[in-house]
Amino acid sequence: MREKNKELEEAQAEIRRLKKLPKKPDIKPSELDKPKNTRSNKEGKKRPGSDKISKKPNLEIHEEKEVKVKDVPQDWVFKGYQPYVIQDILIRANNISYQREIWQSPDGQQKIVASLPAHLQGKQFGETLQAFILQQYYDCAVSQPLIHTSLKDYGVQISTGQISNILIAGKEIFNKEKTSLLASLLAKAIELKEELRTDDTGARHRFKNGFCNCINSDLFTYFTTSYSKSRVNFLEILRLNRSNYEINEAALAYAQKEGLPLNIIKYYKQAILLDKVLLITKKLCKLILTNITGRQSMQLEPLQKLYLLGQLSIMVLTQLP
Repeated sequence: MREKNKELEEAQAEIRRLKKLPKKPDIKPSELDKPKNTRSNKEGKKRPGSDKISKKPNLEIHEEKEVKVKDVPQDWVFKGYQPYVIQDILIRANNISYQREIWQSPDGQQKIVASLPAHLQGKQFGETLQAFILQQYYDCAVSQPLIHTSLKDYGVQISTGQISNILIAGKEIFNKEKTSLLASLLAKAIELKEELRTDDTGARHRFKNGFCNCINSDLFTYFTTSYSKSRVNFLEILRLNRSNYEINEAALAYAQKEGLPLNIIKYYKQAILLDKVLLITKKLCKLILTNITGRQSMQLEPLQKLYLLGQLSIMVLTQLP
């Protein structure tokens, strides 16, 4: 039987060769039926990270409960307690009613009411609840409707709009921290001669189609949202929202390389020799271009800004001594 099967396979292989068909695939037998080696390690060593670490002695104990022994003989002596630690979590609403003192003047014309703590003034929800909402949304990626459902189950009376305000309102301090953090990261990356990489992808923000920009190196990754997709946009992000451009020797070398008119470069150099710092903003560029062409321009490259500033500088620098 084996010989017949072998002859049949050879005949089929010859037919495939004559018809120029692919060869029969060499499928190895399944290993599912083979007995598995139950030993985790031939040398008897434990898997890295499998060692048990006792953490309970370092736990903070919040509550102690005594457990009595039933039916203790009368002649036995009490020898103390044997602790057994159980970890649990307590999640519930904690509504606090602040009883603010009211003092009235003898004539009844004036009243003084005690002020709430500074961190609670103008708010309806405590810091712990706000921190929980922020942690659930940003760290655990829980959606706002699910956060609202969870808090409702815990007995917290809060609306979806109030949850949204906690997430987005009054976060200017975090934006300032993010901006200052990028400045320090960029300075450190430049000091260490790190390679800066940039990329962007489409993202919808505030009901508008925008772009999520990523700037990173081997040391950090920075994300921000904008509504422009260009090299100038990345330049503006790296400049931390500063809109002024200074004309210096490096800018003039770039302008000369790109073929900017020599008469404009001449006036620039004259201004630099006189220690005149020339600055230009995107808003000023659009204003000048509107006056020259009669129409507005939404996008301006750095070289266009140099050229338009030159048109303005000629009028100013010709009056220099």
